[in-house]
Amino acid sequence: MVEKHQLRQFLLFVFTLLIPCFALWTVASGPLAMPAIGFVNTVLTHWYPDLVHALYVDGNHALLMTEFGEQNGQIVPLAGAEYRFGVQVNPRILTYSLPFYTALHFATQKKEYLNSYVLGLLALYPLLTFGLLCLCLKELMVSLGTRFWTSQGFTSPMPT
Repeated sequence: MVEKHQLRQFLLFVFTLLIPCFALWTVASGPLAMPAIGFVNTVLTHWYPDLVHALYVDGNHALLMTEFGEQNGQIVPLAGAEYRFGVQVNPRILTYSLPFYTALHFATQKKEYLNSYVLGLLALYPLLTFGLLCLCLKELMVSLGTRFWTSQGFTSPMPT
C-alpha cells in the first residue's frame, strides 16, 4: 500500500516539475547549448577550414556560417557574393532532454541531489555535442552538396 502512494507522489512531483523546467528551458535553451556549440565550432573549423567559417549562438538557435556566399539564391565563392551563406541549426532538438532529466531527477527521492545531477549533466552533454556535430554535418551535406563531398577534409568510407 505504501508503494502506491510513493508512485503517486513521484508522478505528481514529475508533472509539477515539468512545467517550470520546460518554461526555463524555453527561455534559456540557447545558453544551455553554448558549451556544445563552442566545442562543435572548434571541431568543424579545424576539420573543414575551407567550408566552415563559424558556428555561433543566435538567440535560441545556432548559426552555421560557411566560407561560401549567396548571390541571387545560388551558392557561389565568397569573393563574388553579396552575403555569406549560413544555415540556421536548432539546438532545441537536442537539448529537450535536459528539462526531462531535471524533472525526473528532482522528483526522485535521494540523499544527495546536486552531485548526482551534475554527473548526469556531464553524461548528457557529450551526447548532445555529438548530436549537434552530426546535425551540422548533415546541414553542410544538404546545403553545399558536391562542394562538401569534394572538399579537402572529407573522406568517404566507401571508394567512389
